[in-house]
Amino acid sequence: MPDTNKHWMVSFDTDRIKDYIFATNSLREIRGASAILLEIEKQRPAEFDNAKKIYGAGGGGAYFAENEESADALVKKIEYAFREKTGIGSITAVWVEGPKREDNEWYKPLKSDARRKMQQKKASKAELAYLPLEPYMRPCTSCGQLPAERRFDEDRSGDLLCLACCKKREKGSEERYEGFLREFKAYIGRPHIWHNARLPKDLNELGKVDGSGYVGFIKIDGNHMGTLFDDIDSPAQHESYSNRLKTAIEHTVYDALLAHGDIREGVLPFEIVLIGGDDLMLFTTAKMAMPVTIEILRRFEEASPKILEGTGMQSQKLTMCAGVVLCHSNFPIPALADIGEDLLKNAKKKASPHYGSGVIDFQVVTGSMIDLESARAAVPYHRPYTHLQMSTLLQYARDFKKENMPTSQLQMVYEACMSNSTVEGTMAALRMVGRLRNLRQQQLLKEFFTDKDLVEFKDKEVNVWPWSRPAEKQEDGHGEKLFSAFVDLLDLYRFVEKGA
Repeated sequence: MPDTNKHWMVSFDTDRIKDYIFATNSLREIRGASAILLEIEKQRPAEFDNAKKIYGAGGGGAYFAENEESADALVKKIEYAFREKTGIGSITAVWVEGPKREDNEWYKPLKSDARRKMQQKKASKAELAYLPLEPYMRPCTSCGQLPAERRFDEDRSGDLLCLACCKKREKGSEERYEGFLREFKAYIGRPHIWHNARLPKDLNELGKVDGSGYVGFIKIDGNHMGTLFDDIDSPAQHESYSNRLKTAIEHTVYDALLAHGDIREGVLPFEIVLIGGDDLMLFTTAKMAMPVTIEILRRFEEASPKILEGTGMQSQKLTMCAGVVLCHSNFPIPALADIGEDLLKNAKKKASPHYGSGVIDFQVVTGSMIDLESARAAVPYHRPYTHLQMSTLLQYARDFKKENMPTSQLQMVYEACMSNSTVEGTMAALRMVGRLRNLRQQQLLKEFFTDKDLVEFKDKEVNVWPWSRPAEKQEDGHGEKLFSAFVDLLDLYRFVEKGA
């Protein structure tokens, strides 16, 4: 007979979700991994007998169980089912108990206990280990990390795949795939012109949609959402908040894609990899990547009051940070995901500690880039930017293109900035202003160099073109670090359409 004086809460969270999704360089298998995770999330409530859902989104969630035995059984079921459905994926589940009380003071301590127990259990787990490949074993053709178990004949490739990659490829096939495409098409409805369009077969096809040969990878995450999670007083509030958050983010993503994308020859200009709670990952065409990112961050902030309705925290402002990578369509996807993760961390660092606004960092990858830090070592970039600043920067890039700013002169200033010489950069900027015979072009360039939304010189400091922040001493003590929004503008320039 259940103990009516206690609560038993089961909490769970997916481990290393990025590693599971991006284990291979195949968009089809990444799509399959995404569909598997979405399917697990949707099927989970029906599979948990007599367990009451508190919340669930993406890779995490929480349920109430009837007693200690059912809580323990639910933990085992969650972990086993996830492993069985993914082939290699891992999820951590724990259960905690607490007293039943009439007020809501019991819920916060219960969540705190669950979080602490979850952290301990995750820390005790070794990183996902791969079996050593003996001489008589064949490595998986796709991930190259696990031993091959099956020959995949459905696509006539005959590839030898491990169990995990086989599951992903099966789920990602055109005949079987549903995933976020189904959710998106349900949102826009059958009459919409995009309803019969298909997803790109690979990133090369996605790069052709806007004709650039480049693609965008966007990684977005909510700010201080864990703190907000801790402040919610009751399970009912938490369930309501979780549902509103899920709906708001999904609709925000769909609306942003619709606002800034165009289909070409029946091919959609995006691939949604993950919408999990406040965590987003998607591929888009290169030209729509930044507008879509700005739109998502802006719409999410505007939706704050509605998302927080009933939590007692409506006065707070929800924000997100983003990392955006623009690269050639044949760039390795796992490396692309790693760069996006580093960019997101940079954005979050600038946004903290108050997270008053969403922040975006971006990188254009033009060659064989080893890592983000090395690629930026000698670049006088000004990024990251708040999404409002990024919107301003993007508009300047459009206006430069609309006014047919001479690209050769723009490139000369850009290269002078890259020399990391204050004098050379300034001389090149002044030379360009002096050479421009079109008064509108000259005015636009001056406006950019002095725009207070982008320039951080104080009133008593001299605004030296094209530099947008006072120079700082290098951390190693050798020379000064220069900053120029002009460098960031030129990096974005090729990926924008002409301004209105």
